[in-house]
Order: sequence, then C-alpha cells, then structure tokens
Amino acid sequence: MSSSMSWVLVALSSGSAGAALWWALKMRGRLNQIQQKYAPALQIDRYIQEEESKFAEAKIKAKQELEDIHNKGRTSRLQLEKDLASLKVEYEGIQHELAETEKQLSLSREETVYQSYGYYEPNYGFESPGEWEHHLKLLNTEIKNMLGHVQNAEKATAKKLAAGYIQEVVSFNNSTAKGIKMQKASIQLLLRAFNGECDSFIAKVTYKNVALMERRIQASYEAICKVGERSNLVTINNKYKDLKVKEL
Repeated sequence: MSSSMSWVLVALSSGSAGAALWWALKMRGRLNQIQQKYAPALQIDRYIQEEESKFAEAKIKAKQELEDIHNKGRTSRLQLEKDLASLKVEYEGIQHELAETEKQLSLSREETVYQSYGYYEPNYGFESPGEWEHHLKLLNTEIKNMLGHVQNAEKATAKKLAAGYIQEVVSFNNSTAKGIKMQKASIQLLLRAFNGECDSFIAKVTYKNVALMERRIQASYEAICKVGERSNLVTINNKYKDLKVKEL
C-alpha cells in the first residue's frame, strides 16, 4: 500500500478532524490546479491593467504637452500680431517717405526741364513783401506752363499754349520724327538765348530805364525769332515775350 493511501486511511480513522484536514488538502490541490490552469488569463489581466495605467499617464502627459503648445501658440500669435502691426507702421512710414521723395524728384525733373530752356526760378530780393509777390508768383507759373508745353511744339495748340512752336514740320534724313526732334532742339536754343538776355535786362532795370529795357526785350525777341524762322521754321511765342515784358 502506498504512503499516500496510508495517509488517507489514517485521516479517516482519526474521525471528523481527520476528514476536515483531508478535505482542506484536497481543496488546496484543487485551487493550485485552477491557478495553474488560469494563470495565463490572470497574467493578461495584469498586463491590461499595467497598459491601462501607462495609457492614462501618456494621456495626461499628452494633454499637458498640448496645453503647452497651445499656450506657446497663443504667445507666438500675439507676438506675430505685434510684429505685423509694427511692420505696417514702418511700411506706411516708408511709403510716405517714398511719396515725398517722388514729389521732390518730380520737382527736380521739372526744374531740369525749365533750366534746359534757360529759365531759373527768379529771386528778386526786394526788401519788403507786398502784393507784387502774389502777382509775380502767378506770372512765373504762366511762364513755366508755357515752357512745359514746348514738348508739343508740333501740335496746332502750341501757338496758344507753348513758349515756342514749330511753324511748319520739316523732315530730317527722310524722317518726320527726326525733323520734329531737330526743330524742338532749335526751339530750346532760341528760348535759352531769349531767357538769358531777359534775365540780364531784368537784373539791370530801374524805374528810370524801364522803357529802354522793354525795347531791348522786344529787339532781342525779334532777332532771335528771325534766326529760328529762317533756319528751322520755329519761333518763340509772342505771348511768351509779353510775359517776360510783364515780369520786367
């Protein structure tokens, strides 16, 4: 008889206490069998719990990182808006400066055009201001307007608007365009000569010799126009001569 069987018989012979012990041992063995049988499932549950814990921690971390990114994004957006506002102000300032510069360049270009005709903004140097300042300003505006229209000297309106004009268009090297260009260059020379002499007369004028200076302007006008009319069929507008006399 085996030892295990002997142990059972002893337990049974011992009465109820032995039966209880035998039963406990049997249940313990059964429990061990169950634990061994379901050990993989228990390990899976433990794994799931661990992974759920890791996932919860990762979720909290991701949420925090997202909040950090959101806060940084908000700060960056505010900074960007501030930078854009600053750039807008700077851009508007540059645009204003460019407009002023363009204005000055435009005035400079106009002055260069006028100077090519021998006209320079006069500075009369009177000791006291008066109503004459306003009249002289208007007069010089008219003079500059007529000089500005010389670029259209070949058109019919030039006889009314331009300081000098083409009496009849001529061709140069079988080209009308070249002929007009040559005639405009001649008008420029005529006006340079006439304006130069008028400036000389105006600088020398006194209340005693006004009539004499007027006659000199007229004589200069006739002599210069005669040269232009004979050589290239161009002349100085009589209205322009009258403005120079009026300036005197």
